[in-house]
Parts: sequence; structure tokens; C-alpha cells
Amino acid sequence: MRRLLAPARSVDPDLRPGLLSIACLLLILLPCLLLTTSLYKLASLPFRLGGAEGTRPPEIPGLVTGVEVRMAPDGMVLRAALRTRDANAAAEDVVWNETDLPDQDGVPDIPALQARLEALKRIDPAWKRVTVLPEDPVSTDDVVLVMDALREGPAGPLAEEILLGEGSPPLESASPPDAEPKTSPGDAP
Repeated sequence: MRRLLAPARSVDPDLRPGLLSIACLLLILLPCLLLTTSLYKLASLPFRLGGAEGTRPPEIPGLVTGVEVRMAPDGMVLRAALRTRDANAAAEDVVWNETDLPDQDGVPDIPALQARLEALKRIDPAWKRVTVLPEDPVSTDDVVLVMDALREGPAGPLAEEILLGEGSPPLESASPPDAEPKTSPGDAP
């Protein structure tokens, strides 16, 4: 009976097991966190600000840097120089893409050429120059037909500037227009 009338003792809960589990978790997670993180950047993009005079950084040119249409008696080859989109690439790094467009019954394949040029225009709307390089046996009528087709396509204007260049050797020995001409030691003046 004494037990029933005696006040109950309040027992404070023991916090040691909870604190011990938190300490063990920190002892496991903290070394893992310290060993797996790094304060160094693996890659970075260049960031240019204007100078003290308020000058703006140079404009980045478009993705399409050059387009050539080489005309041969059996068809055309469309060559496009596209700037690489790699973040670490220099502004001068380009990739040349070539597309063969064989003649259709002896007539240049104008719809296929215009479709390729429209795709280039979608990639770079600011692009506006094409160089036409006909070989000697190509007729003048075919050259004029291709030059007219380069100016306007079914979906709208394509190239504003059409340059007529000199015929070139076959593509196996041709070099990109930016390359220096190859000379042999006997060619010196």
C-alpha cells in the first residue's frame, strides 16, 4: 500500500544511445564526404567582360563559316565549313562536311541542293555567302541555273552573296580554302 500512496519517481530518459548513434553516423559520413569532394573545377568556360572603357567583347561569328558548291560534269559536291561547338575549341576550329549531289538525268539536282542550303540557313541564319566552283566541262547554262537556285529557295532567300570561283582539281587533292597553297621547291621565283 505504501507503493500506491508514494509518489512515482520520474526517470529521465537516457540520451546516451541516441548521441552515440549520431556520433557514429558522423564518423562514417564525414570521412566519406571529405575524401570524395574536390575544390578544383574540372572544366571551365571562358568569360570575357568589357574593359574599363566600356568596350564590348568581340562578337562570336556564326556556326557556318564557308560554303562551296563544286560543279563537275557528273554532279555537284556541297562543302560546308561548320565551326565546332566544343567549349574548349578555338574560334578557328572548323569541320568540313561534304555532300555529293549527283545529276538527275544530266541536270543538276536543284531541289536537293536547296534543301541542304535551307538546313544550313536554319543552323546559322546570319550565313549569306556561297562560292560556286565549276570545272571546265560544265556548261554555262548549268552554272547560271545553280547560281539562280542558290539565291532563292522554296522556303525563302538562301544566299545573298554568290561568288564564282575558278574550277578546281578533284576533291581528293583539294584543300580547304583557308589552307596555304602547296608549292614544290622548283616553284620558287
